[in-house]
Amino acid sequence: MEKVIICVVIGFLLTVGVGYTGTRLDEAHFQATALEHTRSSYVIENPDEIIIGNDHLEIALAKNSGGGIDRIIDKTTGIDLRENKVPPPIIFIMLYWDGSQFDAVLQWDADTIIYSHETTGQMSTITIEYQRFRGNNLNATVTLSLGSQDQMVRFGFAVENHEDFIVRTFYYPVIWGMGSIGDSSEDDEVFYPLGDGFVLKDPLSYHDDFRLTEIYPSTASMQVMAHYDPNETGLYMATDDVEGHPKRFIMDWMEWDDVKHFSAYIQHLVPEYMGNDPVLDYDCLIGTFHGDWMDAADIYREWAETTPFVSAGKYSEGKDTPEWFSRSSVVSSPNQDGGVVHRPLEDIVDITEEFTELTGATTNHLVFAWENEGAWIGPNYFPPAAGEEEFKNATDGIREQGNHAFVYMSGTVWRITRDDIGYENWEYFNTTGRPWAAINEHGEVTIDQGYLTIGWTSARMCPMTDFWHDTVVDNLLAIVDLGVDVVQIDEFPIGSIYPCYNASHGHPVGYSKDIPAAYISILTEARTLGRAANPDLIMSMEQASEFYIPFMDTYVSRHNSPEWMIYPHFVEKYGDDARFVPFFAHVYHEYLTPFGEPIPMNFDYNETFIPQMRRSLARAYIDGMVISGSADWRDNLRPELISLYNRTVRASTDHAHEYLRKGRPLRPPEIDVEDVLVEWYFYSNGTMGRPFNESSVLNTAWVDSDGNVAHTLINWDLEYRSFQMELPAYHLEEGNYTVMITRNGNREVLLWSTELPVTIPMEMEPDDVVLLEVVKRGDEGETSIQLYAYPESDGWNFVSFDLEPEDTTPETILAGIRGSYQRLMYYDTSKGVWVSYVPGREEHFNNIHSWDHRMGVWIKMNADATLYLEGYIPLTTDITLYPGWNMVGYPSDTFRWASDALPSVVTKIGIFNRYAPYNLEYLSNLSEVILAPGRGYWVYNGADTPVIWTVEY
Repeated sequence: MEKVIICVVIGFLLTVGVGYTGTRLDEAHFQATALEHTRSSYVIENPDEIIIGNDHLEIALAKNSGGGIDRIIDKTTGIDLRENKVPPPIIFIMLYWDGSQFDAVLQWDADTIIYSHETTGQMSTITIEYQRFRGNNLNATVTLSLGSQDQMVRFGFAVENHEDFIVRTFYYPVIWGMGSIGDSSEDDEVFYPLGDGFVLKDPLSYHDDFRLTEIYPSTASMQVMAHYDPNETGLYMATDDVEGHPKRFIMDWMEWDDVKHFSAYIQHLVPEYMGNDPVLDYDCLIGTFHGDWMDAADIYREWAETTPFVSAGKYSEGKDTPEWFSRSSVVSSPNQDGGVVHRPLEDIVDITEEFTELTGATTNHLVFAWENEGAWIGPNYFPPAAGEEEFKNATDGIREQGNHAFVYMSGTVWRITRDDIGYENWEYFNTTGRPWAAINEHGEVTIDQGYLTIGWTSARMCPMTDFWHDTVVDNLLAIVDLGVDVVQIDEFPIGSIYPCYNASHGHPVGYSKDIPAAYISILTEARTLGRAANPDLIMSMEQASEFYIPFMDTYVSRHNSPEWMIYPHFVEKYGDDARFVPFFAHVYHEYLTPFGEPIPMNFDYNETFIPQMRRSLARAYIDGMVISGSADWRDNLRPELISLYNRTVRASTDHAHEYLRKGRPLRPPEIDVEDVLVEWYFYSNGTMGRPFNESSVLNTAWVDSDGNVAHTLINWDLEYRSFQMELPAYHLEEGNYTVMITRNGNREVLLWSTELPVTIPMEMEPDDVVLLEVVKRGDEGETSIQLYAYPESDGWNFVSFDLEPEDTTPETILAGIRGSYQRLMYYDTSKGVWVSYVPGREEHFNNIHSWDHRMGVWIKMNADATLYLEGYIPLTTDITLYPGWNMVGYPSDTFRWASDALPSVVTKIGIFNRYAPYNLEYLSNLSEVILAPGRGYWVYNGADTPVIWTVEY
């Protein structure tokens, strides 16, 4: 139906030229008039137009086109964002059905148009009443409102339909005649909410084949689009709907007198019945802004954080997503598809354990093709292809390792045929599913046309029926009962908003907000019952959607590799002019962390595409995704990929975790490094895609929940890179800061004391994964530690210190007691190894390279001595406690009860006692232990995942 609507509208526009008799207006005259009104909103009306504006922007409606949007002026630059005045200005197009045919009307088709306006206090409003379109008792009202400090004009729309018509849809507001912003269009860009976000450079150069049209809340993940010149100004267009009314956001070229003109508009999809009166229950917004897509994201986030979309809270402030998931990785492999066993379940158990040993992080194994008849064939998933007992044994085995099983199930589709494996079951669908499928306006089952092209017949099911609600919930619970901890509701929200015309279902016919509300009902019950059965349950959806954030824990993002799976046609068509950007993350990352599209790492994958896969891992890391890859035995993985996988997993689950998982993205500094040409495989048609360029070093910036700033960088190229990097001040107050660098897990001081901004030289080897932390400096201080050559302990002391020295190498720290000590020992729990330092020993044998204030160490003395240290007083210190025993310092000058100071997951502690075996006394009652400055401790984390111990000084 949607294709028919578009054809009718465009065809109608080509035939109504005689309906518009306006001429180009004297813009200079009316701009000069508007300048008289400052520091408040205003409305100016004259015979030719009516204008609403304030100090920020001005929108002019042309009366001789019935109130079409003629000008959108950015007051700062004076630029008109409707630069092309050749097509007549439009404000809306309405399509209706009179029982025999479709017809379309524009604003100038009303018999009578009445303009009125008022300014009350700081608010100005324009109201336009359109009476009797073409003599029919069909009317509409448009409103525009603007406050004195607003950046956006708010547009409202209502229809009064007193005829036996069905208003099928309307397009409002319509901006037709967008042109170059400033002197050239080459630096213009559009942003569109496709997936995580899509940016196209120089859209005016693609007038022959440029069209973006997606439905919200579905494949359009947010309600905003923009056209801008980063150095001039830009158009911002959005809706503020919190109830999920279906709508299309559209950017394309509309024709007038055989000439195409760039346009942006919103199609509102409404319930359909005779005499319906569609009314917008939300506002459409049009305004101007300065900057690029990140500036547009800042504007959108300011609104988004007032909506129900964030009602479940941030990860760092109480969202009930289990902590373990954010400290995990995802690997994937197929089990059994259409009778072909790709990977036995016992192998999947072993592969999962192997990856955990490799990365040191919890592993989620995404098991493809687990379903009874084959991959993505449902809703008849059970028993699993390998059998219920064998599947349950596998999930139990994965859990025993401390890991998790992960599967997909559909939330919207009933698969009827799958030609590639010979599956066909029309009988089952006809007898069980057909009454509950979505029906189109012709009374036919809605068959997904995209799947049909690959030989998969897939019926879209109606979520507003009890049958499909119960089917999805029951299937999820059955999967949980099989021992699965992560369940993705697949094919949702992608393709999830489609109309149903089956009145017997008891819902509004056509599109309505009842559709997403039905999905929320399904997700709410599934989450509630699923968590009751398994508190560790993680629920995922396919791709980003703001509307379902409170009910989900994660989503699969294709942003790290858009050309690999979902969006190859965009990359093929636009090449380097196309970019997929983390707009969604800039708005919502603190509320919903994605996992990256799993990418192949096996030897049987074409070596030509190793750069493509390395770049995909790099983008997943810097954008804060849970790292994902297609898994196989470690000896069948390409070393160029598995090494980068290992490093990105370790960094994102350990020292970079608080930024990449719980933090908010900031605008990263620009760096000048070489681009790399990326060749890629066009997965859907089996050809080589159009190569594109990507920066060899990728970087992002983050602020954590405490306001600390860090920069993430990764050299995914196979060449050494060097460059200069400026670290901005961002929101940080004036003062001295230390810049810490953690490179591939090794942390050291880069700059001890500096003001911001500061420019630093960076050198990065291939595979370097870097975190730069900007740490507020405390005051300078000094401390001392008494060390004894106890005969009872054979000279061993268990100690730490509470300052941050400028040089943390053991040789420097211990220089003052040289000759009085023999050895330093430390157990690195993150790697599961003992490391040591012996003065005078060959350097390559000494593997303690740094002793900082987070570490407790054993030091063997051969004479009593006092160790004096100078350094900076830490404000707070975060120490990662891994599952099991951890050897830690106590970087504080305050005595505290261990039960008060340590996280609740710590159940045992080991303290120095030179008379005890191995010089350690183990205690379970932490309320009997006082933590003291200068002491080292063994602490036992009884949880399955790492936790952060924040030590107050």
